[in-house]
Amino acid sequence: MLSAGSLFAADRPYQYFRASSPNDVQTKTRPGFALMGGGADLDEAFKYMCERSGGGNFLVLRARGDDDYNPYIQGLCKLNSVGTLILTNREAANDPFVADTIRHAEAIFIAGGDQAHYINWWMDTPVQQALNDAIARGVRGRQSLRQPCEIICIAQCRPRRSVLTTS
Repeated sequence: MLSAGSLFAADRPYQYFRASSPNDVQTKTRPGFALMGGGADLDEAFKYMCERSGGGNFLVLRARGDDDYNPYIQGLCKLNSVGTLILTNREAANDPFVADTIRHAEAIFIAGGDQAHYINWWMDTPVQQALNDAIARGVRGRQSLRQPCEIICIAQCRPRRSVLTTS
C-alpha cells in the first residue's frame, strides 16, 4: 500500500510526514554508519543506509525544511516507509511521539543546516536518549525484537563531499 501523509496540527510541536506503508515492519538489519556533508547528497550513502536497514523504516530528522528527502530516498531504495520529522524546538524533542518514532526506525538520517539547533533543542531530551540508544545498537550490532535502528547518518560533516562507511 502506498500512502503519503502528514501529522501536524497546531497542538503538536513537530511536523511528521510519512510516505509508503503506515505500518511498522521488523527487518533484519546490519550495523553501519555513513557520514557525509558539505555538498550534494550522495546517492551511494543513502543506498548503503537503505541496504543496511533491510528495507525497513527510514527516518529523516530536521530542524527546519520539509519532506523533500522522502521522494528522493524512495527513488533510490525499496523501503517499507520513509518519514521526515521536523523538530523546531525543545518542546518537540520532549514529545513522546518523536522519541517513539526514532526508536522504530531502521535507518536515521540527520539532515544538515544549523547544527546549533540540534545541540540546543535535543540535548538532555528523549530525542538525545533515543539517538544514543540507536547508535549503541548500531555499534554493537545488537538485534532487538522491536524495530532496531542500525544505521545513522549525520549530515554536514567535513571534509566536503566524502563518505565514510563502516561495516
